Amino acid sequence: MSNYLTVPEMAGKVKIATVTAYKWVQSGKVKSETILGKKAIRADHITDIAKLVSENTRITALRSKGGAE
Repeated sequence: MSNYLTVPEMAGKVKIATVTAYKWVQSGKVKSETILGKKAIRADHITDIAKLVSENTRITALRSKGGAE
């Protein structure tokens, strides 16, 4: 059985806003499942999500100016 993270837990691991994480789940960029009524992401997909974060120019720009951590 795979380990899962909730969307807020995943957002914390890859250091993005929870709102951004939910938008990515809703748009289909990040695949999720509903477990016990909550959106959950497989824990082994964190590296793929971290890659999405590093490729996102808006997040990169914010981080370079100290606006996002």
